[in-house]
Formats: sequence, structure tokens, C-alpha cells
Amino acid sequence: MNKMPHFAWDLFYRDDRFLVYRGRFEVVASLAALALVVLVAAAILAWGHNWSQLTRVAFTFIAYSVTLVGGLKLKRAWYGAEPPPPLPYFALAGGVAGFLSGFLGPHHPFVLMASTTAGILLGGAHWLAIRQSWRAFMRLLGWRPQ
Repeated sequence: MNKMPHFAWDLFYRDDRFLVYRGRFEVVASLAALALVVLVAAAILAWGHNWSQLTRVAFTFIAYSVTLVGGLKLKRAWYGAEPPPPLPYFALAGGVAGFLSGFLGPHHPFVLMASTTAGILLGGAHWLAIRQSWRAFMRLLGWRPQ
């Protein structure tokens, strides 16, 4: 097996016959689907000339994605075999994104705390969606758990 040296930004390595994915496909695929939803929301907000909300949505998504993938890579959970990754990574990423959203939004009492809590809940919902959809996808491909 002819592997290239490991770099932090590598997603693939070269085997003798083909490229092999290295990392968490379920996280990358779900973040890509979430990016499509954010793109539609950003287009709608841009159409209505609501630039402050557009920057809030964009920065929140970027913070969520970077925190999730960065946390998984830092703790070596990116290379784990069993999906989904541990729930605390999603809760942390959701909390950071919710905190940023509350910080960029209107400054009312408890908005920061409520948006951080909502982010943690949405991170948990993302984790649950990956867990359920990944199992269904693998069953569709013919995999049966032992």
C-alpha cells in the first residue's frame, strides 16, 4: 500500500489501485446538505436586502462547520470507524454557533443564553439525523449489524 504522508487537510490518500476516502463521510455529506439549505436561506435574505441577517446566517454556519470538523480532527475522532461521531462535538459546535448568532443578533436579555441553548439542541438534532440516516443508508446498501 503506497500511502502519502498525512497532512491535516487531507481527505484522501492514494492506495495502489484507487483513491481512498479518509475521514468522516457522514459528517461531510451532512454538512454539504446543510450548506445547500444555508445557501437557499442566504439567497432569500439577499433578495430581500436583509444583509445583517445574511451575515449572521453565514457566519453561524461557518462557525458550526469549522468547530465541528476542527474538534473532530483535534481529538482524533475524525478517523473513528463507527458512525456517528460522539455527541459532545456536535453540542459544542452548536453552542459556539448559537453563541455567535446571539452575539451578532439583537441584544435583548437572555437572547445570548437562549440562542446558545438552541444551538446545542440543533447540534444534537444534527447528530441524531446522522445516526438515523446513516444506519438507513447502510441497510439500503445491504449492511446488516451483527
